[in-house]
Amino acid sequence: MIAGFHRAGNALSSAVDTGTAVGPGRRITVDLADLRAAGALAHRPRAATGLARIDLRWYVDGIERASARGRTSVTPALLGVRADGRGHKVTAEAVDRTDAIRDPAVRALATDTLSWSVRATGHRR
Repeated sequence: MIAGFHRAGNALSSAVDTGTAVGPGRRITVDLADLRAAGALAHRPRAATGLARIDLRWYVDGIERASARGRTSVTPALLGVRADGRGHKVTAEAVDRTDAIRDPAVRALATDTLSWSVRATGHRR
């Protein structure tokens, strides 16, 4: 059931276009699917079922920015992107870390990422 959801859906989405470079001050907001409500009882539609434990992490050029864990809205500058004359890559990664997922192949299905290029600004050193 968990693998089926992750094959068909995304746990992570954003209205910020991943195909267009963003500036260092551009707010990037992501939405996480509410997987906890999946299978909840009709009389308790928002009841947590324990089916998902989404872990959201942010990376700059492949290096995790632990201070941003769990945040759904950041700017590249907040993540530490400097105006150093180089372009950078910001990535949001959502992983369903529920204990019900034991198979590494299903864990891979339960991982979604979105990446944005950050425009080069400032002077190259």
